[in-house]
Amino acid sequence: MVIFVRRQNRSTTPMIDFSLFVNGRFTGGVLTAMVATVAGTGVQLVLTQRLQLVIGYSPLHAALFMLPISISAFVAGSLNGFVLHKVGIGRALWTSLIVAANRPHRLRCLP
Repeated sequence: MVIFVRRQNRSTTPMIDFSLFVNGRFTGGVLTAMVATVAGTGVQLVLTQRLQLVIGYSPLHAALFMLPISISAFVAGSLNGFVLHKVGIGRALWTSLIVAANRPHRLRCLP
């Protein structure tokens, strides 16, 4: 990581301009996206392992069970991009977090 940052700072055409991270909103957005990505990936990994090793689903059945997560993330990301400028960043962020935190009750009692 250190080598990457040094190389980008010295490059005439860097892949990323690190001066953007001076803006707190930009840095907060990047950190939020990274944490959400890691958390989502972790949840999917743990859930697929549970579905296969504990419940006994086949890998295909577990993948089909997990498919709605990817589809809903695709749809929600696109919709959020359209709604963001109409409702404001704060409202969009809090609404997204509240919707993501509310999980369906049926997932609690998997067979």
